[in-house]
Amino acid sequence: MSWDLIGMLALVAFYAGFFDAIAGGGGLITLPALFLAGVDPISAIATNKFQAASAAAPTLRRVGGRFRLWHPITKP
Repeated sequence: MSWDLIGMLALVAFYAGFFDAIAGGGGLITLPALFLAGVDPISAIATNKFQAASAAAPTLRRVGGRFRLWHPITKP
């Protein structure tokens, strides 16, 4: 993989992260870019899933800490 291609994929990843933070669906941008870059489908989907999970984890921590859900199992 050339440095030009890595730079383009990094730019696409930045754009997809920005789009994902606003409206969601950043994988719709990164997945076709990975396919066009010649990444095999299993690695492309795994990379997309890892990117989505690592983007959702800080959001869950930040937003999830503000709310306390009441459920009989999780009594305060």
